[in-house]
Amino acid sequence: MATFYVLPPREPLEQLVSDFVDQILPGRPVPNGLAEQLLEMILAASEHYIVHREDLPGTRNVAEDLALGFGAEPGDEVIEYGLAIGNGRARMRHWVIPSGSLSLNEK
Repeated sequence: MATFYVLPPREPLEQLVSDFVDQILPGRPVPNGLAEQLLEMILAASEHYIVHREDLPGTRNVAEDLALGFGAEPGDEVIEYGLAIGNGRARMRHWVIPSGSLSLNEK
């Protein structure tokens, strides 16, 4: 089974990483795509897919979006993250795509 990490859009994540780097290494330039590289490195040990909200097809059903755009199947894990607000933690929802939940039109 695969695990899909559904993340907020890239721009706010890149800003968070840039702010972090600026706190620990003030004045140093931050390479473009650093947030994406960090995520890939952290999750490299497992079968996973990193999906940003803006990359979903837009059916308003995350399970169907993941199946249409990324090949998700029933039984796959989904971990959805929102953005942290203020000093709070980011919202996270962990669920499994249930069998029979995908109403995709087959060709």
